[in-house]
Amino acid sequence: MGEGLRRARAAARATQRRPNKERLASAALIRDGQTHCGDFKEHWRIRALLGDENPTTSNLNDVEGFLTTTGRFVTRDEARAVAIECGQIGPQWRDASRKLLSSDINW
Repeated sequence: MGEGLRRARAAARATQRRPNKERLASAALIRDGQTHCGDFKEHWRIRALLGDENPTTSNLNDVEGFLTTTGRFVTRDEARAVAIECGQIGPQWRDASRKLLSSDINW
């Protein structure tokens, strides 16, 4: 595990607001088998850090998601359940037809 990921996981655990509830802590993505984050709340910032030519456009080979306060990577779809459970988004999201965006989350 890289030092950056270690730091981000430690920061994620430190941001935990409800000790009994896992929360979304930062945006993250998996590229070429490696998890990348950086304590950012937006995915484009991670792509910029990785040197993408157009960081505001998703890379189809990436798996986008979030890092939780327990250090777990969850996809955008999995993140919906985590965020509803801890109150970062409302229950109306249970039946949402689109992927969860970082701008939807009450960080």
